[in-house]
Amino acid sequence: MNFKELFKSPTSLYRGKPFWAWNGPLEEGELRRQMQVFKAMGLGGGFMHSRVGLATPYLSEEWFKLINACTDEAKKNDMEAWLYDEDRWPSGAAGGIVTKDPKYRERHLRLTIADPKEFKPNGDEFGIFIGSINGNVATDVRKGKPSDAKEGEKVLAFRCVLSDPSPWYNDQTYLDTLSKEAVAKFIEVTHDAYAKNTSQYFGKEVPGMFTDEPNYGGFGLGPNGGNSQWTNALPVIFKERYGYDILANLPEIFFKMGDADFSKVRRDYRDCLTYMFTYHFGKQIYDWCDKYNLLFTGHVLAEENLHSQTSVVGSAMRFYEFMQAPGIDILCGQVLTRPGGRIPEYSTAKQCSSMLDQFGRKWMLSELYGCTGWQFTFAEHKAVGDWQAAMGVNLRCQHLSWYTMLGEAKRDYPACISFQSPWWRDYPIVEDYFSRVNVVMTQGKSVRSVAVIHPIESAWGVFYGGVREPMGQLNNQFMTVQNILLEEHFDFDYVDEDILARHGAVEGSELRVAKAKYHAVVVPPTLTIRESTRKMLADFLKAGGSVIFVEPVAEFVDAVASEDAKKLAGKAVQVLMERSAIVDALSKVKDIVRVSIKTEDGKEFNPSVYMLRYDEAKKSYYLFVCHTKQDKPSGKLTIKMPGSGQVQEWDAQTGEVFLADSEAVDDGVLIHTDLPGCGSR
Repeated sequence: MNFKELFKSPTSLYRGKPFWAWNGPLEEGELRRQMQVFKAMGLGGGFMHSRVGLATPYLSEEWFKLINACTDEAKKNDMEAWLYDEDRWPSGAAGGIVTKDPKYRERHLRLTIADPKEFKPNGDEFGIFIGSINGNVATDVRKGKPSDAKEGEKVLAFRCVLSDPSPWYNDQTYLDTLSKEAVAKFIEVTHDAYAKNTSQYFGKEVPGMFTDEPNYGGFGLGPNGGNSQWTNALPVIFKERYGYDILANLPEIFFKMGDADFSKVRRDYRDCLTYMFTYHFGKQIYDWCDKYNLLFTGHVLAEENLHSQTSVVGSAMRFYEFMQAPGIDILCGQVLTRPGGRIPEYSTAKQCSSMLDQFGRKWMLSELYGCTGWQFTFAEHKAVGDWQAAMGVNLRCQHLSWYTMLGEAKRDYPACISFQSPWWRDYPIVEDYFSRVNVVMTQGKSVRSVAVIHPIESAWGVFYGGVREPMGQLNNQFMTVQNILLEEHFDFDYVDEDILARHGAVEGSELRVAKAKYHAVVVPPTLTIRESTRKMLADFLKAGGSVIFVEPVAEFVDAVASEDAKKLAGKAVQVLMERSAIVDALSKVKDIVRVSIKTEDGKEFNPSVYMLRYDEAKKSYYLFVCHTKQDKPSGKLTIKMPGSGQVQEWDAQTGEVFLADSEAVDDGVLIHTDLPGCGSR
């Protein structure tokens, strides 16, 4: 099959694989029938997903018999049968099988706030402090006995506690995902069981395994105490990494200390949690999947902003490094302007697609369409899918396809994308379109000349109980810079500072991060940057690279007060956080490759996003552009892109190919077109 034939009739490789909710008493014949339904819908397979209502024992002999039957059916129909690593979600406890043993259970750092006269120790505290507490602000905090407290002061007592059993985990608990040993047990119970029973299909009909919302636990602070993340090995690992004792600084995890919003202790604590979560959970499973020729895919919990990531996973980007097919979770009708629609999570997608660029991954998954409801139309399927395709999504996992509607199952985040919906036979309209987009937009490599330093470590430093303004301001600045770049069509990758330290280098006048290279670096408003980042940017400047600091510039380096970041910004380009200033600075960088999408009045058409790819072997560019508003058409547009020669438009709705209305100019080509509401080219 040549490229045009593949575009006309894409194979299962490029087609969606929905979450297939195994949510009742399973029967082999019915499962095989539903695989045929998926094929008729234009889908390429499914993720076999234990769900609320499952009556077949999880990980039993019968379970694996049915897994293999579906994989056999996939093989007969040139489809794919993807595995899922948990009973429901989040991934880690194996439906409570692992956490029946208390040593593998999730742990918390429990803070108790008490009046000195009323405090009664449990006997297992590893830190008792006294100090003045006013909401989420602590002053004059010190180690001491309750009897040493002054008038009005409180006792702050810290101990490690296990999570309480929950029906959600079959009367067990979630996993200690920070523990290497606990995650190894999860792999033994789950992954090794699949290897024993299903490995004959690995790397073929079974391409990979989905992990769903793993996290390192929650954080909270109230008037009488709070909880934060913990594991037994944390104090030792923390001291090895940062050179001081976290046990002497426990109050700073929860409280703003005096007038200081930013804290090195909090930054280091979150960095340590992120390291342990990433390497103990993510990398162990990544290595297992690599051994068995499987793609580790799925998504972590709460990727959407600086606050949410800090709270439960630390840095999503660092976890993505250890996924062969990193993924995201896009709930609800993001991009829709009607009631019920939401603003797109561009940052969620850009974080993930950046890691694809930097580590040479081909597939980027999105669990999409969840929580959209029965009223969700095919046009809306397209609208919500289009902007994600422009961000790099090419492995679509539709949420949700029910095995049955019986009982509670019918209330499990509808609509059902399967035979229970009257339009199921018409679904190829949607899936043929997206599979054709995927055929084209997996060619070559994405073209992004701009790197943006990700400010997640600044967020860690201001993450304390009840934090509002410093975190909110930082997140708003982060989103503002991102949206200006996207709306003005300077496509970019985010760069995580830890990944930059381990995989970065200056080569000629380019900054290399693993396999990706950049001509310009934008440093958005930050509170701290690493010394390794500062030094690499200084070297990049000396080599002729372009560095643009958007004010305010960091006042900390390695989370310690320092003027060094400001000194570097003084040698680079330093601009206010204004659209015109940022655009002007980037426009002066001669080596940036940019796709310009302009209206008749010569302005960039802001409600549009794109992906540009280049195939070095074929010397060909591939461009996908989509409109991100439903309300009205774009009017006439002129798209300027690099390249030369004939410009073709490949119509993903029909599979037809024809010449575009284009003309050659000295530095590329101009394409004359228009976009209907939520349309694409």
